[in-house]
Amino acid sequence: MNRTKRNTIGSIISEVEKKTGYVFSRAETFQVLLFTVRKCQINGKGDDYIPILFENELMDYIARSEINSIFSFSINNEIIKEAVFNV
Repeated sequence: MNRTKRNTIGSIISEVEKKTGYVFSRAETFQVLLFTVRKCQINGKGDDYIPILFENELMDYIARSEINSIFSFSINNEIIKEAVFNV
């Protein structure tokens, strides 16, 4: 990836972090970027489409993470209820 594309990707990450308050780890951004590139390849989109899709995929990643956290909390809450109250 050339310097211009890296700067664009970095700017997108910063912008999404500012908008949402979520701070991405390097592993998360790498995972989302790989997914984005693969999605573009599957759909026959060129490299120019990556920045557009990448921002959307970062936002989707945050939403999925929040949903998973809520679900995990709910499951753990049920386990605690069963253990404490034998429900």
